[in-house]
Amino acid sequence: MKTKESDRIVGIPAQLIDLLVVRKKAVDELKARDTSIYHDHDLICCNDDGSPKKIVTIEHTYKRLLKANGLPNFRLHDLRHTYATQLLDLNVDLKSISQALGHTSIKTTADIYIGKNNAAASRTAAAFDTLLSQAVSSSPTESSISRNIITQGKVLKFQKSIDELEMKKVP
Repeated sequence: MKTKESDRIVGIPAQLIDLLVVRKKAVDELKARDTSIYHDHDLICCNDDGSPKKIVTIEHTYKRLLKANGLPNFRLHDLRHTYATQLLDLNVDLKSISQALGHTSIKTTADIYIGKNNAAASRTAAAFDTLLSQAVSSSPTESSISRNIITQGKVLKFQKSIDELEMKKVP
């Protein structure tokens, strides 16, 4: 691990937990099939023999998934930046984002994400405008600020899942 903050708890959406449970069952079946060749590293995302997937294999599959769904080509690491930016856009506090990313300080998170986040700048301006105009809504969920957060940004939807693509092992 890079730092002690690298060892952390990250919240996982229920949909992903369901997929991980299905994958865990499949891995358990692989283990039971032939224990003499299975290398048990206690992994869920692994090769059929239990060995860890090579990063080049994961990156290759990721690139094929993007292409199959007509999405732009961007680095796997860019998903980390997307995750952090989307959390910021949803008004998740900087400390929580920093902890989820494993940063040692919220200053690191702020330096990387705050200056480059137009939505955060827009929210700040809108909030200040609201303070100046004293136009506070009766319900926080109905405020113009909340509506802007929900509607800003671009959400890319996958048309094909990773299960629909053939996983090719890259040497």
